Amino acid sequence: MHNGLSEQQKLGQLVHAAYLAKGFLQTGPLSHQELAHYGGELSALAEVATFTRYLSTAATRAQGLGLEGPTVFEYEISEGMGVWLRCNHLADAAAFQVELVTRLTRHFGRHHPGLVDLQAAASQPPAGPPQDWTPSFSPWRHGGWYVDNVQYASGAIGCVSRNYEDRRWRIVCDPRRESLGSPGDFTFGSQLEAARAEYVLAAQSEKASGGAIQ
Repeated sequence: MHNGLSEQQKLGQLVHAAYLAKGFLQTGPLSHQELAHYGGELSALAEVATFTRYLSTAATRAQGLGLEGPTVFEYEISEGMGVWLRCNHLADAAAFQVELVTRLTRHFGRHHPGLVDLQAAASQPPAGPPQDWTPSFSPWRHGGWYVDNVQYASGAIGCVSRNYEDRRWRIVCDPRRESLGSPGDFTFGSQLEAARAEYVLAAQSEKASGGAIQ
């Protein structure tokens, strides 16, 4: 979690992790079913800590824009996201980002002048594909492009398009998007950027397909 970070960044991530854990355990100790699913409390909290990277990006941007002090951000955003993780059985990263953007929008107000930058920071994928990865495109009949070397756990192939009114590139079947212009509607500046983002989304989907609490 700390590789390549400054001491201040390391401290920030530890604080985010602490408030996430506080929220996660707020409803009480883990049940026997949860303990069995996660492999114990420490394993569950270690998994919770992996989500701090998204909070760190958003918190740093919020402070840079002068929107929020660190303590308020932790109480209002980080702790609440910990509660959400518990209720959603440590949902995948994509779902966490959508919920984070929704909460930031609600907290700061939809028309706040700094909100667009903050939403973009919270929506950034944590990592891209390997440096030597090059997307392979083939035409899609509805005006977009298949990304032939991006495949989901379901067997579906990646697909990107800018066949939208705003002409922005999007992942065609992005599960995070409920409607255009709403939280979860992630757009990209180029075909390549969209394809690389879908590579990450497909990888997250494959990791999340390992099963959930019944």
